[in-house]
Amino acid sequence: FYPTDDAHVDSAAPNTNFGNTLNLYVGDRANQGGGTNYSYVQFDISDFGAQQEIVQAELWLYIHEKYGAPTQGMTISCHHITTPGWDEMAITWNAPPGHATSSTDAITGTFNPSGWVVFNVTADVAGDYLTQDYVGWCLKQSPLVDWVWINFWSSEQVPLPDYRPMLEITYAGPVSTEASTWGGVKALFR
Repeated sequence: FYPTDDAHVDSAAPNTNFGNTLNLYVGDRANQGGGTNYSYVQFDISDFGAQQEIVQAELWLYIHEKYGAPTQGMTISCHHITTPGWDEMAITWNAPPGHATSSTDAITGTFNPSGWVVFNVTADVAGDYLTQDYVGWCLKQSPLVDWVWINFWSSEQVPLPDYRPMLEITYAGPVSTEASTWGGVKALFR
């Protein structure tokens, strides 16, 4: 799945919307005139089959830049959205969707060089897909490190569509009821 909505918010521009930018910033951008930045991603899962068993769900994000000392470590935490169905063209620092206080997953590293980071979001997807049309996450740096931030590519990254955020869901479906015979023995195939 690709996001239906993604955007970052900036504490230094609390009423500004960044829903159509190429970047999803996470961290402290004070040295470039910004503030604390969080990023949000949301996926429409309404067409996902109700009879599926979620085996694994992963949120994939591509980091294309990191600012700050190359060896500076940081932690990016992923927080489940508690008010799904938000609009990327309306979100701001002062009007964000609600999210869980505790993180679903977190990754620590220097994030140098650029590349994919993958968050395990299985519990969130398994908990939402039967009752919600959307599932999403807030990404933040915790604890905040002064003047260190990363850029994920957003879904607006048209020139490089393979680097857009992705939600990958592995599932097991119901057992097929189609029977086959071979040598008089019946078997059911999954």
